[in-house]
Amino acid sequence: MDDEIRKAVGERVRAAMTEAGLTQQKVADELGLPQSQLSRRLAGLLAFDVVELEKAARLCGVPTSSFLPAAERAA
Repeated sequence: MDDEIRKAVGERVRAAMTEAGLTQQKVADELGLPQSQLSRRLAGLLAFDVVELEKAARLCGVPTSSFLPAAERAA
């Protein structure tokens, strides 16, 4: 289940970045991460922490909750 959640969150962050026209390098720089670490988070191999999700949401102009799978938001 954790793998599925990490993957879903990564896919949602990636989609928001694409919609906002942001590159992985730009977002990685803003999050204080190497681009390779952001890539691993976007692929669901590593989890985003709460601070990273909040910063990514602000950069993308979306609410942080939009990154969470619907079932997880309802819980």
